[in-house]
Amino acid sequence: MRYPKPWLAVLLNLLAQPLGFLYLGKARWAIAYFLLWVPLVLFVFLTVDAVLLQCLHLLLTLTGVIHAYRIAKKLPDTFSRPAYSRWYGLMAIVFIVFLFVFLLRAFLWEPFRTPSGSMLPTLQPGGHVIVEKWGYGHYGSFGLTPFQTGITAPLVHGDVIVFDHPPNPYNQSISRILGMPGDEVVMRGQALSINGQSLSQVPQGSYQLKGESLALVRERISDQEYDVIFGKAEKPMPLQPVTTYPWRENCNYSLEEIRCQVPDRHYWVMGDNRDNSYDSRFWGFVPAENIVGRLLRVIPPRTSTSQ
Repeated sequence: MRYPKPWLAVLLNLLAQPLGFLYLGKARWAIAYFLLWVPLVLFVFLTVDAVLLQCLHLLLTLTGVIHAYRIAKKLPDTFSRPAYSRWYGLMAIVFIVFLFVFLLRAFLWEPFRTPSGSMLPTLQPGGHVIVEKWGYGHYGSFGLTPFQTGITAPLVHGDVIVFDHPPNPYNQSISRILGMPGDEVVMRGQALSINGQSLSQVPQGSYQLKGESLALVRERISDQEYDVIFGKAEKPMPLQPVTTYPWRENCNYSLEEIRCQVPDRHYWVMGDNRDNSYDSRFWGFVPAENIVGRLLRVIPPRTSTSQ
C-alpha cells in the first residue's frame, strides 16, 4: 500500500495547509507555507477588500494543493516517513497548535464579531474587534472558561466592553460603560447624567442609516469622546424594563426618566445607537464576573453595510 497517499495530502492541505506538508514529511515546506499564511491572517483583520482577500486565499490554497500533490506523486514507495508525519504525530501537532491558540485567546487577545447595529456609528454590524482580556478575569475561549478571577485591570467611564449578556449568558454582547459601581445614572429623554453631572452632547449633523436621517451627537464622559445617534427606533422600546432583573430595586422608571444606582461590582452599559440598543435600560446591570474584556482595536467589516 502506497504511503503517503496523494489524495490524503491534498485533503489535509485543504483543511490546514501546513498539515498536508507535515504528512508528507516536508517540515521545511510546512514552515514556509505557515509563514506565508501569517500575513494573510493579519490581512483578514485589517482589510476591507473582501474580493482581494478571497483571491489571495484561493491562490495560496491552490498553490499548496498542487505542490503537495506533486511531492506525493514523486515520493518512492519505500519512502520512510518521520514520526511527526504519522497520525499520532499529526494529532500531537494539532493539539499543540490548538492549545497555543486557546491560551492566546483565553488570556491575551480574542477577536469578536459585532452582532448587531446597537453600537453604530462606532462599530459597524458584521465588523470585527480585538478584545484585551488580561486582567478582566474571564479567561476562556471557544465556549470554555477554565479560569475566572476578579478584575484587576482598570475600567473607566466610556470603555467599550464585551460581556456575557445577563438575560442570556450563553450570548455575548458589546456596549459602552456609562455607569461605574456606586454611580447614579439618570436618563431623561436623550440627556444623560452621571452623579448629577450632565454629559456634554454636541450636535454633529446627521447620520444616514437605511435611508433614514438620524441625529449625530458627539458625547463626552470623563476624558473620552465618541459619537452617538438618536432617531426613530425600528421597534419602539418602552420606558420600562422588559423583565425583572437582579437589583431591580435600585432603579426607578417614570414617564420622564430612568434613575438607577449602580450596585457594587456591577456596571451600567448602553449602546451608541441609543434608540436601537437593548441595554441596561431594559435588563439591568452587568456583573463584574460577566465582563470578558475591553475593546482594544476596531477592525473594519469585510463587507459594506447599507447606510
